[in-house]
Amino acid sequence: VEPFRDAHFRGVLLAGGIFNAALQVSSPYFAYYFTRDLGIPMSRIATWTLLFNLGCFAASAFWGRRVDRRGSGGVAVLAAYAMAVSPLIYGLPYAGWVNAVAPFEFFTNGIFQSGYTLAIYTLQLGALPAGRSTLYLSVYFAFSGLCGFLGTLLGGSMLEVFMQIGAGFPALCAVGALIRLAAVRFAVTPLLD
Repeated sequence: VEPFRDAHFRGVLLAGGIFNAALQVSSPYFAYYFTRDLGIPMSRIATWTLLFNLGCFAASAFWGRRVDRRGSGGVAVLAAYAMAVSPLIYGLPYAGWVNAVAPFEFFTNGIFQSGYTLAIYTLQLGALPAGRSTLYLSVYFAFSGLCGFLGTLLGGSMLEVFMQIGAGFPALCAVGALIRLAAVRFAVTPLLD
């Protein structure tokens, strides 16, 4: 219970957990949508994932310097906003469209994921009291994982409903982006900026 009483840590905990939940509403279902609905081969999705990782790698030094000079809150908010709108790109249910935009979007999303990850880790480390870091980090990662689990369940439930009414994954993209934007506006920004 101790970490929840620490106001500084609690802000980082809630911002990180809520944003993780928002990300997981639609993120786990992209590969399913690409392969099942659009017929895109998994090998192409693997290539896009490589581009995501290259984006993370290419931008990590830039974000690290920015976090060191300007602080982490602003970097986390900026990166979270960029990540929040990414599902909207996949709202058009055409394989040709997805094949055209996905390489760029995956790479760009990797760039911003790198910034967000470095910023949130820096904020976590700054919120750890001396001698209690293991407890606090354990609570953070357990809470974030639980939030991600709940976001995934919510997204799967919504996707089932959307599929039954004929809206499918494009509707989940739109709703997922709105949930992400709400999380950034009402949790990440006030708690971290």
